[in-house]
Amino acid sequence: MSRLLSEGGLTLFVDFGSLPTYLALGGIGKILDETSLEAFWLPVVSVPSVSSIDARGVDPLAAYKARRKSAKRRFAGRELERNCERMGISEAQGARSIDSTNAALGLMWLHEKQADPHMFRTYIESVFSAVYREPELVEEPDIVVKKLEQCGVVTEGFLTDGVTGQGAKLQALQEEILELGILESPTFIYQGECFQGRQHLPLLVWLMNGSHGSPPA
Repeated sequence: MSRLLSEGGLTLFVDFGSLPTYLALGGIGKILDETSLEAFWLPVVSVPSVSSIDARGVDPLAAYKARRKSAKRRFAGRELERNCERMGISEAQGARSIDSTNAALGLMWLHEKQADPHMFRTYIESVFSAVYREPELVEEPDIVVKKLEQCGVVTEGFLTDGVTGQGAKLQALQEEILELGILESPTFIYQGECFQGRQHLPLLVWLMNGSHGSPPA
C-alpha cells in the first residue's frame, strides 16, 4: 500500500456502504478545492467480525453481545435519523445495505488507469448517489462499468481482466488496511497521522492551515 499512500497529500479510505462517509464528502471536497493537496482514494470493504463461539457451539460472550447489540441498535437508530435529515433522504434510503466489493473494484480500476483526480471524485460521488439517492444495483459489475464510463475512464477489459486482476489487489489492500488498524470509514492519513471518522474534518482543516490558535474540540 505504501506506493499509494500520499507523502504530501491526503489519503482517504472510503466504504461505499457507509452513510457517514457519504455525509463527509461535502467537507472533503471543500478541503480539496481550497488546498493544493493531492487526494489518494482507497476503498474499504467491510468484513464480518470474528465469532467467539467455541468448539461446543457455546458463546461465552452471548449476554454481553446481546446488551451491546441492543445499545448499538438504539444509538445507530438515532444517528441514522440525524444523518438522513442532514442529507435530505429517507431513513429507508439511509439504511440501505450493500456489498461494496464491485464498487471498490471500480475505484481500484481508476488507479490502474491512472485516472485524473476529477475522475475519482466524479466516480465516488456517482456511486454514493446510486446507493443512497437514486438506488441502483452497484453490486452489479455492469452498473460499475456505467459509473466508470460516466466519469470518462476507459472501461475496456474491466469485466474480464479488471474484476479478476483487481480482485487480488483489493484483497491485499484490505489485509494491509486491517494491519494499519483502520476500522472505520471515512479514514484519513495526513502527514503520517491517521484520523478515523468524519468528526476529524475540522481538525484536518486546522492542521492544513498551519495549526494556528487552539485546535478544534
